[in-house]
Amino acid sequence: MQAGKLSASKDGNGRALYDVAELERFFGQLTSPDEKRNAAVAANGHAAQQALQRMSDLRAEGLEREIRRLETMIEDVKADRDQWRQQATALLTDQRPKEAAVPTAAAPTPRGLLARLFWG
Repeated sequence: MQAGKLSASKDGNGRALYDVAELERFFGQLTSPDEKRNAAVAANGHAAQQALQRMSDLRAEGLEREIRRLETMIEDVKADRDQWRQQATALLTDQRPKEAAVPTAAAPTPRGLLARLFWG
C-alpha cells in the first residue's frame, strides 16, 4: 500500500479494504485449499502414471530379451537334435564300404559213408 504496489481504500471505521482484482494482480490467481489439494493429487497421479508406464516398458523390454534368449536356445537344441539323429542313423545302418564279391571254392557236398567207401 505505502510502497505503491497494492492499492486499497478505507471503510467507515478506517480499516483497509482491498479489491479482489487488485489482490489477484499482486498475488496471482486465488485458489481455494481444495483446489490446491486437487492440483497436487492430479500432479501426483500423473507422476504415478508415468512411473507405472516406465515400469511396464521395462518389464516388456525384459520379456522381449527373454524371448530372444529362449528362441536362440531352441535353435541350438534343434541343431543338437539333428546332429544326434544323423549320428544315430549312421550307427544303425551299415556304413562299411561294400567289398567286391570274392569267388570262393564250392564247398564239397557231404556224401554218405557208402559213397565214400566205394566211389572214392
